Amino acid sequence: MSFSQLLGQPRVSAALLRALKLERVAHAYLFVGADGVGRRTTARLLAMALNCESSGADACGECGPCRKIIRGTHPDIVELTPEKDFITIGQVRELQASMAYRPYEGRFRVISVAPAEAMNANAQNALLKTLEEPPQGNVLILICASPQRLLRTIQSRCQRMVFGLLPRPVIVRLLCEQGVEPQRAELLARLAEGSLGRAQALAQGELQLQRERIAVALEALSEGGTHGIWEFAEQLAQGDIDELDESLELTKTWLRDALLIRSGAGSERLLNIDRLELLDSLARRFDEQALLAGIEAGSQLQARLRFYPNRRLALWNLGLALTSPPTGTLEG
Repeated sequence: MSFSQLLGQPRVSAALLRALKLERVAHAYLFVGADGVGRRTTARLLAMALNCESSGADACGECGPCRKIIRGTHPDIVELTPEKDFITIGQVRELQASMAYRPYEGRFRVISVAPAEAMNANAQNALLKTLEEPPQGNVLILICASPQRLLRTIQSRCQRMVFGLLPRPVIVRLLCEQGVEPQRAELLARLAEGSLGRAQALAQGELQLQRERIAVALEALSEGGTHGIWEFAEQLAQGDIDELDESLELTKTWLRDALLIRSGAGSERLLNIDRLELLDSLARRFDEQALLAGIEAGSQLQARLRFYPNRRLALWNLGLALTSPPTGTLEG
């Protein structure tokens, strides 16, 4: 595993390799992009390159440190993730205490914070002090999809790396190499919207049940009435916060497809191409205003998802946004 094998992110690979060759690796990075486009893989590759025993700038993938990082057993590679819904100030302070010491066995300690937008306000303010005066031998990588939810002062103290969506042919090829038959790989690549991780989850069935549940929810919503809205909310509310975020993202693809059908777009642009009957039904049931309101309300809910104490009520509001778009905005 090396930067030369990182697919679909040539600018990011080139920038990081250049920094490694010149020994000008930043003390903090902000990896911005959608889930499943290689942000965590790149963080691992950077950690390998910084601690590799070979003489080159890139990781060899064969030495002891590289193998430990690949296996996830290297003591100097740390990933900070949410406790329940948030990354707390206690977690950040514990991290800061460990950063005060030299790395255990490598040249660098590499810390990934993912998703960085899960840090609450106190955690972000606490981390800001570390970014202002970073201890030597530490590299901090903030992995996020919504950088606008981070303090401007945090963003300004990190070197930003923007990860683009992966081209559909690349995803199709990789899925076929993993044993997915070509026609199904093409469908999964459409649904993945540039995310290899999502395509692989769909191929393994992890998202397929979720997708079917959303289809049931939208069918209930299209039937109208209070019962349909509550059924919609109940179906989407299943699972943890990450599953709900994914459900909302998938829901928006159905609404987008219905909007394209109403506008007369060809099937080539549709994502849920295998469910044309349901898409036609949604396009007949909801007009352009309703579909646009639903997409916008879904995005608003995603942006503030961790702050809703009652997610079913928030999803009820999303259902209302579709059925009564002029007043269907989400309340905090």
